[in-house]
Amino acid sequence: MAYEPDETRPLYQQVVDGIEAQIADGRLGPDDKVPSAKVISETYGVANMTAQRALRELQQRGVTY
Repeated sequence: MAYEPDETRPLYQQVVDGIEAQIADGRLGPDDKVPSAKVISETYGVANMTAQRALRELQQRGVTY
C-alpha cells in the first residue's frame, strides 16, 4: 500500500491507519510483530522517519507495545 499524495491526512497517519486496518481484519494478530520501520518505509513508500513516527503513534495509542 502506497500513500496517497492528494490525501489530506499526514503520511504517518495514513501508515497508522493502514496498520490498524491490518489488525482489525486479522492480518496482524495479537502475538504478531509489527513490521520494522524499514519494512514499513519500503511497503508504504515513505521515509524511515515517517515510519518511525507511525510506530511511535501506535505505541502511544496503546495499539502496540
